[in-house]
Amino acid sequence: MTRRRPARRPSGSARRVGGARPPRADLHSHSLRSDGAHPAEQVLAQALAAGLTLFALTDHDVEPALPAGRHEAGGEALHLVHGAEVSGLYAGRELHLLVYFPGEMPDAFRAFLRGRCAARAARYDAAAAVLGLAPAPAEAHTGARAMTRHHLAQALVAARRAPTIDAAFRGALQVGDAVPFVDLRMEDAIATARAAGGLPVWAHPSEGDVERHLDALVDAGLVGIEALRPSLTEVAQERLSREAVRRGLIITAGSDCHGHGQQRLGRFSARPGPLRGFLERLGLQPSVEGWEPAA
Repeated sequence: MTRRRPARRPSGSARRVGGARPPRADLHSHSLRSDGAHPAEQVLAQALAAGLTLFALTDHDVEPALPAGRHEAGGEALHLVHGAEVSGLYAGRELHLLVYFPGEMPDAFRAFLRGRCAARAARYDAAAAVLGLAPAPAEAHTGARAMTRHHLAQALVAARRAPTIDAAFRGALQVGDAVPFVDLRMEDAIATARAAGGLPVWAHPSEGDVERHLDALVDAGLVGIEALRPSLTEVAQERLSREAVRRGLIITAGSDCHGHGQQRLGRFSARPGPLRGFLERLGLQPSVEGWEPAA
């Protein structure tokens, strides 16, 4: 989980023009299936109400609960992209990979994610044993729910072992101490995504990490970077976008909204223009009806 306060709403509102909702995209969000605050169905309803027309629920290492494609409610519609956020180890640190699919997530990648969920549960249990907390629920070991450091932080706060979630992250929950490192290399995560027909995109990279590691990750098969997000200034977004274009990578945009505190879907969204390469890989184009297959 990236614990940053949303900065601003760079892309304007979802106000209708000529009776049609302008296309707006948010391709990074979370539900209760990982470390989000709300069930997947509720997150989808929030996205519709917020005026989003292209949306992705990208829970950590867990397969989607809702079908890909068009969803409607209250006279509004959006296109749901199947995706997941996969954790991988690179250069001694945990990095995150957003993996998107042009249609339904294939069975092979679903099976891979169930394995990653089970590995997360084992990692959680190891940390819980060190910290004196209860183990992960049974559903986490079967792949139905991804347990994260946020859940450990909540347990520490509930046990009055930490005053706040942020304090727990800064204290006992440093990766490599009580919390074991993830057991999947970033390069292997990218290769698995590509083999399943997915689009592996680097989630919320810092500018420094892009400078240090992007070339090697592109050589490993990375196809894009999440360059547009509310935690970055416009200048930083433009710099990352230029780096992506220079290397022929696709650009994605995401709020990384978890629904905790003041986080709300719709405060950040992106227009289709910068996402053109991503949309082409999905085989989609914006229309007055929402999204349709590209000609």
